[in-house]
Amino acid sequence: MKYPNSVTGAIASSAPIWMFKDQTPCDSFYKVVTQDFETLGSQKCRDTIQKSWKVIRTVTQNATGQIKLANLWNMCTYYQIDLKLVDWLAEVYTTLAEADSPYFTNFTVPLPANPIKEFCNVLDGLESDDDMDLVTTLGQALQIYTNYTGGSVCTIFQPTFEHLADNAWGFQKCTDMIRPVCSRDSDMFENFEFDFESYSEECFEKYEMRPLNEEVPILLYGGKELSTAKNIIFSNVLQDPWSAYGVLTNVTSDILALNIPNGARNTNLRASSENDSQELRDVRQIEVEYIEKWIATV
Repeated sequence: MKYPNSVTGAIASSAPIWMFKDQTPCDSFYKVVTQDFETLGSQKCRDTIQKSWKVIRTVTQNATGQIKLANLWNMCTYYQIDLKLVDWLAEVYTTLAEADSPYFTNFTVPLPANPIKEFCNVLDGLESDDDMDLVTTLGQALQIYTNYTGGSVCTIFQPTFEHLADNAWGFQKCTDMIRPVCSRDSDMFENFEFDFESYSEECFEKYEMRPLNEEVPILLYGGKELSTAKNIIFSNVLQDPWSAYGVLTNVTSDILALNIPNGARNTNLRASSENDSQELRDVRQIEVEYIEKWIATV
């Protein structure tokens, strides 16, 4: 799109190019995560997660509760339990949605096949309305993410993508990838609205710089104006929350959208597996055919 003179063609897998201001509703991302937990897990699992936010904040409002939760969840240190805990949990749920595959993966952390189902199977075992029972069962379910292989002595409370250039992505979000995201009653997360001023303050605290304004990515990349581009295939896994910002329908005869109902983010670019769906196999074949066509025209 930006350098058509240098690029013959592109396979844009799980490319959220419409995640910027006024391109897509700000609550779209968390809606997809919620739908994943409902359809791949259960309605009870979704409702329990939604209920847990208030319970966790209540339990951890003092040092005694923080220590109790840290012990129940086998945290390495109790002083890691603060208001950032809820942000970490939101990242965990998002990562489970992004990485949900019908086979073992180790893209972010070791995860079993169908990790959302495995997580919800544990959480759905909750039979009590007691707050501490909820916290205990949630901690057990989180072991699917934090210690699936059983090799961890305790749980380290850290960003879920720390080993995947999280700092670089964080910096980019404060420069030219300003994504207005929010959560509302239609999803299972805590409600919040996007506020650019607060966003700017967080960027300054972390990087000592501020984003210019919300329009920067649209000015740089053109927003939804794709008429001058060509030879692009936008492939989306609809189960991937980033598909909420993707190109889901054909734009022109040279800009195609190929959608895969289920699977992990970027699954069409990964090695093939006997567990791959027919839809995924078909998309890969189409991509190969177009790549061969593009190369032939160079």
